[in-house]
Amino acid sequence: MPGIKPHVDPQQLLSLLQDQFSRPILDLETVQGGEIAQTFSFTVDGQHCIMRFTTHMGANLEKEAYLYKRIASPQIPIPPIVSVDVWENSTMPSLTVSLGSQCIHCLHTNMNRCCPR
Repeated sequence: MPGIKPHVDPQQLLSLLQDQFSRPILDLETVQGGEIAQTFSFTVDGQHCIMRFTTHMGANLEKEAYLYKRIASPQIPIPPIVSVDVWENSTMPSLTVSLGSQCIHCLHTNMNRCCPR
């Protein structure tokens, strides 16, 4: 199956992230691999974050958020999905706070602050 991940320009993403966060965006990098999500990592306010862009394919991200709420624990480390949005072109950006040795609390609870449109 050929890859179906959407193309996202890193410079445009950096500009959008800078508009959404009051703190500087550091170390924005493309994460290689995968056939479904275009993935980026960055740091903001000391928190390592993962931003994934997928095409709407059902409830994949919603399932991850559900699993985090229901079964995440130190024994089953699942990163929290801070926000999921749907853009007009069916691209779904999701913001995840990366896990260190333990779960890190969400950066923001306001989806509009976490996920640019």
